[in-house]
This record gives sequence, C-alpha cells and structure tokens, in this order.
Amino acid sequence: MLANAALHHNHKLNGSLKLHHSRLQHVRNTAASTSLRWTRRNQLSLWIRGSPLPIFFLSLAFWLISGAFVYSNLILSKPSNFIEGLFFTVESGLGVGFGLLQMSSTPYRLLGILYSMIGATFILATLTLWINSAEVS
Repeated sequence: MLANAALHHNHKLNGSLKLHHSRLQHVRNTAASTSLRWTRRNQLSLWIRGSPLPIFFLSLAFWLISGAFVYSNLILSKPSNFIEGLFFTVESGLGVGFGLLQMSSTPYRLLGILYSMIGATFILATLTLWINSAEVS
C-alpha cells in the first residue's frame, strides 16, 4: 500500500513536471517567435524611416546642380558654361568634404558633411553677390 501510494505520488509528480516543462517550452517558443517578429518589423521600419542614403543622394544632386549654377553665373569673372561650373563644384566638394571623411564613416556623417558643403556653397554665393553688388554701385 505504501509502495502503491509512493508510485502514485511519483506518477503525479512526473505529470506535473511534464506539464511544467511543456508550459516552459511554450513560453520559450512564443518569446522567440515574438522576438523574431519584433526584430524583423523593427528592422523594416528602421530601413524605411531611418535610411539616410536616399536623402544623401538627393542632397548631393541638389548641391551639384546649385553649385554649378553658382560657379558658372556668380563666382567666375568670365562667362562660363554649366559644365565648367559643375567641374568647379565637384572639385571644391571633393577638396573640402571628402578629404574629411574616413573609410569607416556612417551615412549620417556623410550627410552632415554634405550639408556643410551645401552651406559653404551658399555662403560663398551670398558673399560673391554682396561683393559684386558693392563693386557695381
């Protein structure tokens, strides 16, 4: 009778442990799949929201076109064409901006340097307009 009660208690304990183990495994599987889903969703939203590369390339194109206009119409003393202005814009941008870069730069740092180059171009254009208007009057 005592052996029978011990066997019954042992069987009940094994069933409880198996149930506990299956619940624990279910929690682990659920947590892993939730974590995987959250990681994928988070990566996708970060890629959509936080990718600076499209902004970088659009800003670069804007800077090249506006810099070429500034150089070809305002800075050079002789009349020049758009291609010469584009050449001088690229030359100054490479000299000022990309000389500051390192190989391990992030796109955000590239974007910051590009904004600095855009700002320098417009500051130079404003100063040139101011100097030219002072010479004319």
